[in-house]
Amino acid sequence: MAFGILAAYPGVPMLYAGDEICLATIGPEYARIPMPWTHPERWEQRRVATTRALFGARAKSVALQRGGLRWLWIGDDALAFLREAPDETVLVHAARADHPPIRIPAAAVGAELVGLAGAADHQADADGMITLPTAGPAFGMWRLSNG
Repeated sequence: MAFGILAAYPGVPMLYAGDEICLATIGPEYARIPMPWTHPERWEQRRVATTRALFGARAKSVALQRGGLRWLWIGDDALAFLREAPDETVLVHAARADHPPIRIPAAAVGAELVGLAGAADHQADADGMITLPTAGPAFGMWRLSNG
């Protein structure tokens, strides 16, 4: 989830060398070793895939790179916000734990959302609301249409 917020939040994301491959999990005594770029068998492959997907989505998104931020929901265990650029808007949802449903009027964000970085596409409910997942920890990003 933290990597997702880094990829979605304004500003320049910063990772500590090795975080993207879980290098820190091998112990503090290895804190000053060179990056094991030639030893992918030592990488945590799920973390690598997640990092590539999240930052790949950011690299292709003007809204995630340079867009403004508009808060939609701030709760104890979850938040939702929009990253907005003139031609693109991205809805971001991050949850550190299970939380009550977050319901956003489709009139505000659109009825069909296209998943980014592995998130499934999402559609409005029959009552015209987008209901974000309630399970946590979780992270999701969806592209909206501004046209």
